Amino acid sequence: MKKITKAILFIIVILIGVTTITLISRYNAHRYEEERELMAERMAMLDKAHYGNIMGFGFRIVVDGEEVMSNETGPGAFVFVSPRINPRVHQFDPFYTDLVFVLNEDEAQEFPDNIIAAWPRLGEREPTERILNEIYHGVSLTEGDLIWPGAIEPFRAVVTLEEFGLSYPLTAYDFTNNWKQVNALWSALQWTGGVRSDE
Repeated sequence: MKKITKAILFIIVILIGVTTITLISRYNAHRYEEERELMAERMAMLDKAHYGNIMGFGFRIVVDGEEVMSNETGPGAFVFVSPRINPRVHQFDPFYTDLVFVLNEDEAQEFPDNIIAAWPRLGEREPTERILNEIYHGVSLTEGDLIWPGAIEPFRAVVTLEEFGLSYPLTAYDFTNNWKQVNALWSALQWTGGVRSDE
C-alpha cells in the first residue's frame, strides 16, 4: 500500500510540476507577445518622428503638463522626442501613446497631452517648404539633366511623383496622410542625386 501511495504522490508532484511549467511558459509567451507588439508600435512612432524631423515638421510635446517644444526643427526636435518614445533608452516614458501627423499647429493643440503631434511647416522660409521645393526640383530633372559632363548614360533614372502614388501639387495632406510615399520619394531623390546640395 505504501508503494502505491508513494507512486501516486510522485505522479501528483510530476503533474503539478508539468502544469506549473506549462503555465509559466504560457505567461512568458503572452508577455513576450505584448512586449513585441509594444516594440513594433514604438518603432513605428520612431519612424514617424524621424520622418517629421527630416521634413522640418513642428512638434508639440507636453511634459509634466507643460508644452516644452513647438516649432523646433533639426536634430534638437528628434533628440528631444525620440528618447521619450523609444523603450530601449532610459528616458522612455510610457505616458506617450502615439505620435500623430496633423495639418497645422492649431490642430496639434486639440490632442491630449499623451499624444505627440507634428505638422508640416509650409510657407515662405519654412523648413518643410524647402523640402517641397527640393522635391519639385528633383522630379523636374529630365534624362538629359542627369548626364554628367563626359558621361554616356544618366547617373540615375528619372524620378516622378506618380511612381510613388503622388501628384502635383504636393500639399500638407500629402506630407501627413501620404507620409510613407513622400518619405520613399525623398529617399529616392537623396540616394540618386536628385536633391541639390548647394542650398
